[in-house]
Amino acid sequence: MKKIFVIRHGKSDWGNPYQDDFDRALNHRGILDAKNMGDHLKNYSNPDSIISSSAKRAITTAHLLAQQLNFNEKLIVEKKNLYLAPINELMETIKSIDNKVDNLYLIGHNPGLTSLVSYLTDDWMELKTCCVAILESEIDSWENWIKGVATIKEYISPKSI
Repeated sequence: MKKIFVIRHGKSDWGNPYQDDFDRALNHRGILDAKNMGDHLKNYSNPDSIISSSAKRAITTAHLLAQQLNFNEKLIVEKKNLYLAPINELMETIKSIDNKVDNLYLIGHNPGLTSLVSYLTDDWMELKTCCVAILESEIDSWENWIKGVATIKEYISPKSI
């Protein structure tokens, strides 16, 4: 069984309207939510792999989650192409995962992540900031993940923990 923890980055800081979007940091709430979510995710399967957009707010979320989960931060895979990635880019990333990985944490942005969850599960839900959709499938090979292959096992929001 394979699981993807689809995670949207925490709340970003909009204090500087001239800052490039890619370099936008997390605000105080975003940092707190990411730490709390990481602590909560200890109750689930540990990640075998964490892949994140390299945008500042996403990679910071990834590192905060990894710290809480005692996951080696040096093993986080940063991918610039996941910044505002469309569904085809997200699917290419999933299909390239080594099959030894059973529990994948994928951290990025909307609208791509919401589209990914809908595509893989045939069920629409909006991923809000620092929310996690846990998708599960009996398909043993990541390259065989296609439309409708997964089910939503759980949706976790910072407000629900």
